[in-house]
Amino acid sequence: MNFLKEIYHRFLLEIGPMGLTNSYILFPIKKILKRCGIGFKGYKDIDSIIGTAETKRVFIISTGPSLKLEDIQLIKNEDSISMNTIFRLFDKTEWRPTYYVMTDHILQQKLDKDVKLDFDNYAKKNCILNVINKKISKGENIFFIENCWLDHCVRYGKSKRFKFEKRPSLGVYDYYSATQECIYYAILMGYKEIYLLGADNDYLGKKQHFSNDASVVHLSNERAVLSQNANNYGYEYLSKIAEKYDAKIFNATRGGALELFPRVKLEDITNNGI
Repeated sequence: MNFLKEIYHRFLLEIGPMGLTNSYILFPIKKILKRCGIGFKGYKDIDSIIGTAETKRVFIISTGPSLKLEDIQLIKNEDSISMNTIFRLFDKTEWRPTYYVMTDHILQQKLDKDVKLDFDNYAKKNCILNVINKKISKGENIFFIENCWLDHCVRYGKSKRFKFEKRPSLGVYDYYSATQECIYYAILMGYKEIYLLGADNDYLGKKQHFSNDASVVHLSNERAVLSQNANNYGYEYLSKIAEKYDAKIFNATRGGALELFPRVKLEDITNNGI
């Protein structure tokens, strides 16, 4: 019986939006049609972010356990991109990220049942959401994108396959985490210094989130190892893309397991600049 359930689960995964059928058949066909101007209307606005950076640097605020409200206050006047359940802090601070990203459609659907998602109050400029949830996404400042998960769900933590799309209106490829997708947008916007904060990248640690959020999935040890591998692959890929765009990524996270990028102390760069 368990064997049959596993086959059924795999079948649903394969034909769903995160499966191989969508990634390697439907998604490429949609890209071709969009290039021809067909089915393009709902996505074209997202391209307006390309090359819009007005400052040299941006802070990507992740939701790892090391994130502290005091750190948010240090970067409150900086350009920033944040994600997912960062809104759990909004009742404690007037800070809002310049851009807010939540393209995990399953997470959004889960949160929508318990929280009144107020996208008009989540970003100074725009929110970037998955078009799958367009019907339940209310707000005047929303850009919708279509995700392609490649083989990341079917071969989670094992696949090193990545792609970089220069026009997000045509679709955005998965990079395993929201933090990594935010790096993607920061590169497109033209920021030359990208600072990570709250990006613990420690899936083997005891805590995965800055808050005791019910939406956070607690991983088995096997899944945690796969998540660690997956995210390491994504960061390695994006570090190479950043180099091509003459951008540098720094890690201002307090602690954590992400050692790929040069570490900087948040107080030093916010007080003196780099």
